[in-house]
Amino acid sequence: MPLALTFSAVMRPDAGNWPYALVDAWSGILTQTGRISATGVRTYLPAGGPGVMSSLGTHTLGY
Repeated sequence: MPLALTFSAVMRPDAGNWPYALVDAWSGILTQTGRISATGVRTYLPAGGPGVMSSLGTHTLGY
């Protein structure tokens, strides 16, 4: 059965009027029963400065 998934997490501290925001986003597919292959990206956006995007690579999760 084909299955695609996405999920993300956001961290934005309250201290100091939100000094930065950090977002991780993942997209993946079920490659076989019990195994998911997913690729991630991280975005870092500091207050008043340029943002930075970086790859978190591709990882296989399984049980």
